[in-house]
Amino acid sequence: MELYGGVNLQPGEVMEVEFQIADKIRVGGVVRNRSGFCFGLEFRTAWTEPEAATEGLESLILQRHEACLREVQQDIDRSLETILEMRKCRKAIERIANVLDNRL
Repeated sequence: MELYGGVNLQPGEVMEVEFQIADKIRVGGVVRNRSGFCFGLEFRTAWTEPEAATEGLESLILQRHEACLREVQQDIDRSLETILEMRKCRKAIERIANVLDNRL
Protein backbone atom coordinates (compact mmCIF):
# COMPACT_ATOMS: atom_id res chain seq x y z
CA MET A 1 0.00 0.00 0.00
CA GLU A 2 1.21 3.50 -0.70
CA LEU A 3 0.38 6.23 1.77
CA TYR A 4 1.36 9.77 2.60
CA GLY A 5 2.52 10.50 6.15
CA GLY A 6 4.27 13.49 7.68
CA VAL A 7 6.96 11.37 9.33
CA ASN A 8 10.59 10.78 8.49
CA LEU A 9 10.81 7.01 8.05
CA GLN A 10 13.36 5.09 6.04
CA PRO A 11 13.02 1.79 4.17
CA GLY A 12 13.17 -1.11 6.60
CA GLU A 13 11.56 0.78 9.47
CA VAL A 14 8.29 -0.42 10.97
CA MET A 15 5.14 1.68 11.22
CA GLU A 16 1.52 1.08 12.13
CA VAL A 17 -1.52 2.24 10.19
CA GLU A 18 -4.89 2.57 11.89
CA PHE A 19 -8.01 2.18 9.79
CA GLN A 20 -11.04 4.08 11.14
CA ILE A 21 -13.86 1.59 10.76
CA ALA A 22 -16.45 0.34 13.30
CA ASP A 23 -13.70 -1.46 15.24
CA LYS A 24 -10.40 0.35 14.96
CA ILE A 25 -7.97 -1.92 13.18
CA ARG A 26 -4.24 -1.34 13.35
CA VAL A 27 -1.94 -2.95 10.85
CA GLY A 28 1.81 -3.20 11.23
CA GLY A 29 3.89 -2.70 8.13
CA VAL A 30 7.45 -2.31 6.97
CA VAL A 31 8.48 0.67 4.85
CA ARG A 32 9.77 -0.82 1.60
CA ASN A 33 10.33 2.37 -0.39
CA ARG A 34 9.99 6.07 0.02
CA SER A 35 9.63 9.17 -2.11
CA GLY A 36 9.43 12.31 0.04
CA PHE A 37 6.68 11.57 2.52
CA CYS A 38 5.04 8.88 0.37
CA PHE A 39 5.76 5.40 1.65
CA GLY A 40 5.34 1.98 0.12
CA LEU A 41 4.31 -0.38 2.93
CA GLU A 42 4.36 -4.14 3.17
CA PHE A 43 1.77 -5.15 5.75
CA ARG A 44 2.61 -7.75 8.37
CA THR A 45 -0.21 -8.30 10.88
CA ALA A 46 -3.50 -6.77 11.93
CA TRP A 47 -4.95 -6.37 15.41
CA THR A 48 -7.76 -4.44 17.04
CA GLU A 49 -7.11 -1.56 19.40
CA PRO A 50 -7.66 -2.62 23.02
CA GLU A 51 -9.73 -0.23 25.13
CA ALA A 52 -7.09 -0.25 27.90
CA ALA A 53 -4.60 1.42 25.57
CA THR A 54 -7.05 4.27 24.95
CA GLU A 55 -7.59 4.70 28.69
CA GLY A 56 -3.83 4.66 29.27
CA LEU A 57 -3.37 7.38 26.67
CA GLU A 58 -6.10 9.51 28.24
CA SER A 59 -4.45 9.07 31.64
CA LEU A 60 -1.07 10.09 30.24
CA ILE A 61 -2.54 13.19 28.57
CA LEU A 62 -4.31 14.13 31.81
CA GLN A 63 -1.08 13.73 33.83
CA ARG A 64 0.85 15.91 31.39
CA HIS A 65 -1.91 18.51 31.39
CA GLU A 66 -1.93 18.64 35.20
CA ALA A 67 1.88 18.95 35.25
CA CYS A 68 1.65 21.84 32.79
CA LEU A 69 -0.99 23.55 34.92
CA ARG A 70 1.25 23.20 38.00
CA GLU A 71 4.15 24.79 36.12
CA VAL A 72 1.96 27.67 34.95
CA GLN A 73 0.69 28.21 38.51
CA GLN A 74 4.28 28.25 39.80
CA ASP A 75 5.17 30.87 37.16
CA ILE A 76 2.17 32.96 38.23
CA ASP A 77 3.15 32.66 41.91
CA ARG A 78 6.75 33.74 41.14
CA SER A 79 5.46 36.68 39.11
CA LEU A 80 3.20 37.80 41.96
CA GLU A 81 6.12 37.61 44.41
CA THR A 82 8.20 39.71 42.02
CA ILE A 83 5.41 42.29 41.72
CA LEU A 84 5.12 42.54 45.51
CA GLU A 85 8.88 43.01 45.83
CA MET A 86 8.81 45.71 43.15
CA ARG A 87 6.00 47.52 45.02
CA LYS A 88 8.05 47.43 48.22
CA CYS A 89 11.04 48.88 46.37
CA ARG A 90 8.88 51.59 44.80
CA LYS A 91 7.54 52.60 48.24
CA ALA A 92 11.08 52.74 49.62
CA ILE A 93 12.16 54.94 46.70
CA GLU A 94 9.15 57.23 47.24
CA ARG A 95 10.06 57.60 50.95
CA ILE A 96 13.65 58.50 50.04
CA ALA A 97 12.41 60.99 47.41
CA ASN A 98 10.08 62.60 49.98
CA VAL A 99 12.94 63.01 52.48
CA LEU A 100 15.12 64.57 49.79
CA ASP A 101 12.28 66.92 48.73
CA ASN A 102 11.78 68.04 52.35
CA ARG A 103 15.50 68.88 52.62
CA LEU A 104 15.38 71.08 49.55
